[in-house]
Amino acid sequence: MNVISRIAGWLRPAAHLPADERMAVERAVDRVDPLLRLVSGYQGRLAPAVRQALAHCDALVAALPGPVDVHAQAFGSDPLVRVMFSTPGDIAETLGRSPEVRQFLAAPGHQLAESFHGLLGARRREKKVMGTTMFGDMVQADAPQTLLYFTDHTLRAIGANLDETRRQLRLAGLDSLADGYAAHRKEANDRSLQGAEEVLAELCEWLMAATDHLRLEPVSVAVDLLGVEASGPGPGVHQISFPELVGQDRRRWTLMLVRLSRDEALAAIQRQQQAARYLVI
Repeated sequence: MNVISRIAGWLRPAAHLPADERMAVERAVDRVDPLLRLVSGYQGRLAPAVRQALAHCDALVAALPGPVDVHAQAFGSDPLVRVMFSTPGDIAETLGRSPEVRQFLAAPGHQLAESFHGLLGARRREKKVMGTTMFGDMVQADAPQTLLYFTDHTLRAIGANLDETRRQLRLAGLDSLADGYAAHRKEANDRSLQGAEEVLAELCEWLMAATDHLRLEPVSVAVDLLGVEASGPGPGVHQISFPELVGQDRRRWTLMLVRLSRDEALAAIQRQQQAARYLVI
């Protein structure tokens, strides 16, 4: 067999793999190193690990709360929405500056739906402040308090329905795992030079251990109407719960599935565009 025939055999899709599994394998290879395709039988070797990783991603997506209605009225009625956003205007700003929301609403067939879905991500922050609090029947001024708030709001995996959003998130989880290994490999390559066979073997191990590299950790906090953390139940105190995604870089993202208003999103985009024009002028 000549060299060209041998390479053609390597690149030929594994006949026994379903099309969606082949696509997922190729997706992971593209993100790690396309040279992995030169390893004989790479699709068949990677398929079980990719299958395991996708099963883990399915479990993560299924564990996400929601869909939570995120709109101006929800800010006044849902304690979780009120804590996630400091003001109703922050909801509009998040919608208006999201390129994925703009792209989704501009696509043919998406102009008529009253609502759509997506994943809301944000960073949880805490700040020490001084405020007024009650100790029994006594009012204490300048009492130390902890303020819970969120920053870096982002919307991803925008879909016409929840199933579409979940399908996008499933593949996004696989992408995150592959990217995590690529970053790990880059660090390792500072110390040694890895061949394609070794990289393929390590990638298989990495994906089989997906639970070690991408996980959700539950968080539950009691807060009052102003977002101040409370030590126990009381007037206006609500217990809010949400998961945080922890990846290879150990940064945490608060995540939830959301349902968004098309009319509010369009109005927010228009305001954002008008503000941008004023800045240019």
